[in-house]
Amino acid sequence: MENDDAQKQIERIARTMASAFGLDLWGVQYKPSGKRGVVRVFLDKPGEGEVDVDECAQVSRHMSVALDAEDIVPGRYTLEVSSPGLERLFFSLGQLAGYEGRKIAVVTKTPLFEADFPGRKRFIGVLVEVVDSGIRLDPGDGGDPLEFPWTEIETTRLVHEFDEKAKTAKK
Repeated sequence: MENDDAQKQIERIARTMASAFGLDLWGVQYKPSGKRGVVRVFLDKPGEGEVDVDECAQVSRHMSVALDAEDIVPGRYTLEVSSPGLERLFFSLGQLAGYEGRKIAVVTKTPLFEADFPGRKRFIGVLVEVVDSGIRLDPGDGGDPLEFPWTEIETTRLVHEFDEKAKTAKK
């Protein structure tokens, strides 16, 4: 089975399992490997709730059985089921809506903005706007926001910022 086909089948099963437990599928990462592949499933809870460890364990048990029964992942693999976390990855452009004003990290497929940032593929800044075909990011250098087409983005994740009180608290 091709990696793209396996990815789609894993997403189908993960979406079904998440839904059965009242959860949303945030995203799936599938990294095949010669000896042991890795399947990562990220679950979210509709509304303001948080996914707990027991919910992840339930989905993991059921997913493992389904993946083995359908023989989607060849050979041995590790299945990791978790919440997206504080520094969540974004798997679709639509997921970024509502995160305007927050700091994100972007890795592009190829270097963009060669005139200002030669060879650079990694950017961190404040998400200014989500548009139909991509995002606008303020890198904090005093210049205009940078526009990233979604098709040119390899990965995007939230950058969690701890407040100053937490950084300076005595242990």
